[in-house]
Amino acid sequence: MHTSTLLATLLPAAGAFAQYGYGAQESSSNTASAAASSSSSIAGVHVVKVGDGGLTFEPNSITAAVGEVVEFHFYPRAHSVAQSAFDSPCQPLTNGSTTGFFSGPVQVASGVGSEVFTVEVKDTNPKWFYCATGQHCQGGMVGVINAPASGARTIEQYAQAAAAAQSNVAPSATGGGTLGSAATGSPSSASSSPSASSSSQPSAGIEARGDVRWGLLSLGMAAAGVVGGLLI
Repeated sequence: MHTSTLLATLLPAAGAFAQYGYGAQESSSNTASAAASSSSSIAGVHVVKVGDGGLTFEPNSITAAVGEVVEFHFYPRAHSVAQSAFDSPCQPLTNGSTTGFFSGPVQVASGVGSEVFTVEVKDTNPKWFYCATGQHCQGGMVGVINAPASGARTIEQYAQAAAAAQSNVAPSATGGGTLGSAATGSPSSASSSPSASSSSQPSAGIEARGDVRWGLLSLGMAAAGVVGGLLI
C-alpha cells in the first residue's frame, strides 16, 4: 500500500521535470531563429542584381531616400551601369556640366562579382540607367531610381524607347559612384546567418535532454532506494 502511494507521487513529478527541460530548449531555439532573421538586411542600402540570369536589372525600379545608397551587384559575363536621360535611352547623360554615373565594364566569370558599384542618392529626381555593353540596353536591360509617381514617364516607356534606340553608347569615363566592396556582402550570403545560428542549437538541445535524463535517473534511483527500504 505504502509503496504504490509513493510511486504514484513520484511519477508525475518526473513527467513535469522532463516537460520543463524540453520546453526550455524549444524556447531558446525560437529566440535564436528570430534574432538571425532580423540581422539579414542593412537599412538604407538597396541591392540591385545586374545580369542575374539574363539581360535584367533586378529590381529595375528602386525607391530610395536622400542619403541612402544603391548597390549594383554584377553577374556573368560583362555588364555595366550607366545613367541617361529619359528621352535619350542608351546614351550617356550629358546635361551641361552634369554627367551621370558610370561603373565601367565589369567582367565576372561565374557567380556574383566581388566588387559592386555603389551610388549615393543625393536627391529624389529620377535617375534612369542602362547597361552600356553590346546591345544589352536595346534588349531591355534598363532601370530607374525614384521613378515619377505619376505621368507617362514610366520604366515601361523607357524600356520601349530603349528597344528602338539606334545605338548603345558607353560614357567616355567612369564616375558618379564607387566600385569596391559591398556594405551588404554578396546577395547569396544573406541566408548564411540563419543557418549558422541554427547549427549551434543541436548541442544545446542535446545538453538539455542529457540534463533531463540524468535528473530522471537520479529520481528513479531515489525511488528504488525508498522502495527497497520499505521491503526490508
